Amino acid sequence: MRDYQQYLQLVTKRKACSACSDLNKKPKMHNGQEILGDKDSQEIGPWLEVWKVNSLDADILVLGQDWGSIKEYKEYGLNKEPYGITDDNLEKLLKEIDPASHLSKGNTGKHKYFFTNLILCYKEGGISAKIPACYYDNCRTNFFNELLEIIQPKVIITLGRSVLMALSRDDSFKNANNIALSKTSFNSIIDAGFNNSFYYRIKDKTIPIIPIAHTGGMGTANRNRGNKNRAANDWKTVAKIIESI
Repeated sequence: MRDYQQYLQLVTKRKACSACSDLNKKPKMHNGQEILGDKDSQEIGPWLEVWKVNSLDADILVLGQDWGSIKEYKEYGLNKEPYGITDDNLEKLLKEIDPASHLSKGNTGKHKYFFTNLILCYKEGGISAKIPACYYDNCRTNFFNELLEIIQPKVIITLGRSVLMALSRDDSFKNANNIALSKTSFNSIIDAGFNNSFYYRIKDKTIPIIPIAHTGGMGTANRNRGNKNRAANDWKTVAKIIESI
């Protein structure tokens, strides 16, 4: 077991954070503790309340963008992600890695997982409200890097372009093939990720990053354009990479 006390301290730090709301940008961000009080997640972020999987000894860290907005919380609560198709597709695709798993029931099967979004607060507006880059940067430097030090997974799976771009702005990110990320299509970036292109360096540990299409409807449709099985095949490739690590 990794340092659970350090993890709890990080959760406490998250509950007190106002770094993004203090910037007075839109959409306005709200800490879970601020708007939910005692109902706030006791984990680093609310996505863990959906999956019920939070092993600090995780082999695989799945990194999403953000949980959603205050509006969706009021409608759905913490027990179901507001855009259920994202989790439904993700659970189905993760079975390519771990066919015996029942992740939605908290059974990690063959591998151990940790699920978190990079953005840990709730935003005003709707699900599609665009998040400024500085919000990602705040969460990465204040929380994600330390979380990674605690967990030290074998691999990071990032969902969607914006998450990978946020990691790429950190000095810990390594772009082995010097791919011009801002000028390259995300489909090409995903393909490059299968060829040992991206890493994150934490505490002298080099962790491979595998960028994957967001598992929501739009991300899956974009990845499958021209080949309806491309997204599913990506996860079969991920499974082979993880087995080789």
